[in-house]
Amino acid sequence: MRHIGSLPDQAAARRFRAWLLSRDTATDIEFEEDQWAIWIHDEDEVDSAREEFDAFATEPEAERYIRAEQALKTTRQAE
Repeated sequence: MRHIGSLPDQAAARRFRAWLLSRDTATDIEFEEDQWAIWIHDEDEVDSAREEFDAFATEPEAERYIRAEQALKTTRQAE
């Protein structure tokens, strides 16, 4: 696993994780030193995940991220 960045709050980290999962990128988040660390499982996906992280950091409330988060919640509830 590779660390690609950290976010200040859990809600943002969960939203970003949902976005990456919607793009079939296996991801974990962990609370470390007052930040939420984003970890990518597959080394081959690190570069694209970093690009996604940079895009998310500029606009974390974008509709695409909110939709991905809602879709993940719906899927998990159905399971």
